[in-house]
Amino acid sequence: MNSFEVIKLNETNKNSIIESAMKVLLNNEILIFPTDTVYGLCGILTEASIKKLFSLKQRKDKQVPILFSSLERVMQRLLKTIPDWFIAFAEKFWPGAYTLILESSQKIKGISDDGYIGIRQPDHPELLQVIEGVGGFVAATSANISGAGTGTDFEEIRDTFSTRVPLIVEGDISHANPSVVLKLHDEQVTILRSSGEINKVKDFFNLYNLEII
Repeated sequence: MNSFEVIKLNETNKNSIIESAMKVLLNNEILIFPTDTVYGLCGILTEASIKKLFSLKQRKDKQVPILFSSLERVMQRLLKTIPDWFIAFAEKFWPGAYTLILESSQKIKGISDDGYIGIRQPDHPELLQVIEGVGGFVAATSANISGAGTGTDFEEIRDTFSTRVPLIVEGDISHANPSVVLKLHDEQVTILRSSGEINKVKDFFNLYNLEII
């Protein structure tokens, strides 16, 4: 890595930032970019990139979820089976702050080692353009060291990761909380991480007679 930049995203420079972000990712480097929930450490789905992501995060074995731009690509390439409620869930909750963990159709080290994969479509137009531009998927986790920080304090993020990644993009995060995390297993939906909006999810799955635990 030969250079380091911190750039604030705005209407004037967003196109150039999107291009720069894609170049960073396609070079197997890690990008810090605002999402709708927290700032994210993002990398493409290559072994080299994911290894760097885990090193920066100082994470050992907890899997990293996927942010996606296209629902069709997720259904075709990442999921083993498509639940009958999946499209309705996507229409109601995505783009948005909900991560869904389902059985994966392939093993990706650091992403789906246990046979399951976490997926989310973020409600952030510029980030979605970046993701689409690098193939439709990025591995992403909150921009903090495991067990420290929240991934929302930009000054803390800059101090922690400056010179360790090529590009940190400053911008607005509308939700400022981690996403709700839900896992489907044996026709049960387990709430792994909750928020004030969890009742919307419970009401949805009740319509499909799925047990929520």
